[in-house]
Amino acid sequence: MIKLLIADDMEQFRNYFMNLLSAQNNIELIGVASSGLEAIEKAKELCPDIVLMDIQMESNNSGILATKEIIKNNPLTKVIILTIHDDPQTIKNAFMNGITDYLLKTSSPHEIIASINEAFDENHSKLRINTIIKNEMIRLQRERDDFYQCFKMLSNLSKSEHEILIMLCNGKKYREIAEERNIEESTVRCVVSKISKKLEGIPIRNLIKKLNELNFVAIFDNV
Repeated sequence: MIKLLIADDMEQFRNYFMNLLSAQNNIELIGVASSGLEAIEKAKELCPDIVLMDIQMESNNSGILATKEIIKNNPLTKVIILTIHDDPQTIKNAFMNGITDYLLKTSSPHEIIASINEAFDENHSKLRINTIIKNEMIRLQRERDDFYQCFKMLSNLSKSEHEILIMLCNGKKYREIAEERNIEESTVRCVVSKISKKLEGIPIRNLIKKLNELNFVAIFDNV
């Protein structure tokens, strides 16, 4: 039996979904909520398998904020967004915050019921595909954030510091950099120390690893 919680601030929608889903033999409607905050409390109290969640309730993104908190409290709970909003940014934000599926309120009863059953079935192909998409979105967002952070930090470096850092990223040793730039190796080490201090004390080895993971040097050189 699938334990279901419905969260929607509009009574007519709550009643419609209640009537639709209460008629299903394998679904037990264990509660309703009219706000994101109430959904969080009801989910904590009732431990539903599935939450059918509207996005815009007491605020424009209260459903997404509630989703994040519900999943934090109980990672086994699946959240299906059911909304009128179909813009790409809202969909992306919803998946980034852990939803299992995203439906429009214009979806047919069959589509809504199928989504609930699929979300409950850990082995269902659609659930696995949505998980892959969600994880890829999260990975890309983290990479973008890391890239922006690196760009912001490196903008504080001087031309000479930047050039030496690029050489380190390209695998050059201190001795090789000193020979190529016709300076003492101790000078290279001094510059590297200054770079680390400017970058909030991040060890230079960690910084080089992150820059290479992001392919930062190649991208930066092409800009």
